[in-house]
This record gives sequence, C-alpha cells and structure tokens, in this order.
Amino acid sequence: MTIKITKTNNTSIDGISMLLYGVSNSGKTHAAGTLPEGETLFLDSEKSTTTLHKKSHDVIHFNYRTYQGKDGFSLLRDDIFSAWQECIKYQNIVIDTLSELESLLVMSMAGEMGMDFPRLKEYGQGAIYIRKIIRLFRALTLKGINIIFVANERIIEKARDQNKTKVIVAPEFTQSLAVSCAKMFDLVGRIQLNPNTGVRKIRFDGSDSTFIARSRFSLGPFEDPDLPTLFKKCKDREEEKDATPK
Repeated sequence: MTIKITKTNNTSIDGISMLLYGVSNSGKTHAAGTLPEGETLFLDSEKSTTTLHKKSHDVIHFNYRTYQGKDGFSLLRDDIFSAWQECIKYQNIVIDTLSELESLLVMSMAGEMGMDFPRLKEYGQGAIYIRKIIRLFRALTLKGINIIFVANERIIEKARDQNKTKVIVAPEFTQSLAVSCAKMFDLVGRIQLNPNTGVRKIRFDGSDSTFIARSRFSLGPFEDPDLPTLFKKCKDREEEKDATPK
C-alpha cells in the first residue's frame, strides 16, 4: 500500500517551488548561488554556473553536444531522470535554465528524427515535456526540498483590439506556457537591476498584468535576491497564518 492518510490540521510546511526569470546578466544565477553550499544541487544546461566559480556548489552539466544524434532525446530523458534521483540528497535544487533545457529537448527530438532543425511538432512536444519536467521536480517539495527554476525572459505582444497591443514581460518558454506558468509555482519573480544604483531586486508584483509574477505568501512587491532569507520569510509567514485562530 503506497497511499498515506494524514490530518487536515497537519501544518508541516513543504518545500517551496520558485520560478526566477530575467534578462541575461541580470543576476539570476548569482541569486540562486546565495543558497548554502553542500545543500544545493545545480542542474546546468547553459554553463551559467561558471559565474559561481568562487563558490563550491554541486553541479550536473547537460552539454548540448552530448545529446546530438539519433539517440539524443532518449539519452537526455534518461539523464534528467537520473539527476532527479540525485535530488533527494539536497535541500535545494536549481534548474538553470529551464528555457535552455526546453530548447535542448526540442533540438534533441529533431536530431533523433534525423533533422537539423525542429518542426512545429517538436516545439509542441517540447512544451508538453517541459511541463512534465516541472511537475516531476516540483513534486520534490513534498519532501521538504526547495526547487528553483531559472528562466530567461521574453516579450509577448497580445492584441487588445485593432489599434492597441498589450506587452507582457514573461519567462522565455513557448507562449502558451509562458502566459500560464505562474499557476505552477509558489513564487514567480522577475529579477531586475536598477541601472542608476546597481541594486538588484526580485519583483513579485504582477498586479498591473505587465509582468508575469505571483506569490502565495505575503511578500512585498520587491524583495532582495537573497534566497535563504526569502525562503525563511515565506515559511515564517506560512507558520503565522497557520497559527492565526480561524
């Protein structure tokens, strides 16, 4: 029997799932690098962790050249699952970047079909498979593990009417996932740099619908890119909510 019956008043706090996105060189990997060494595993598909050379984080690299050819997708799929099995040893998992991993999936699917370039079919299949990967790793939060998905940034233009276009800043995925992804995570934040002060902040305020952002915790509209402090604040707020008399 694999099912387990618990109580509705069991207030144990699971891990946190977070999507952190922004433009290149905005400090996404640096923010993830604030997590404790020895407790954090990076799954790096973009060589982003080279910016953390002064730290000693554990890393699994996904090299594009490894997954070219007729068996590329099968090998990549097996390696992703093997990496997932390693995750149970850590408190924090960082997938950097989810955008590049989606591209790697699409290209490896095309390569397995003997094609140099993917078709719309491979892009569609890649979007489906990246959702499966998100759900697979997000399930680790039930074991108390924090999952941080890092993504690049894209601009989406949506027509309001014949004369106006709405611009949305979103994570760099296929458009259907980019717009709907906020519902899949506890936190969705855009890291941004003030060019005048050099100060970085994570934006969780998506109230004006210009940015894809959300928080299921009572966070401010902007928070410092210090993830250990941020996660502690989230869990403290959750405990305060649970302790409040109904």
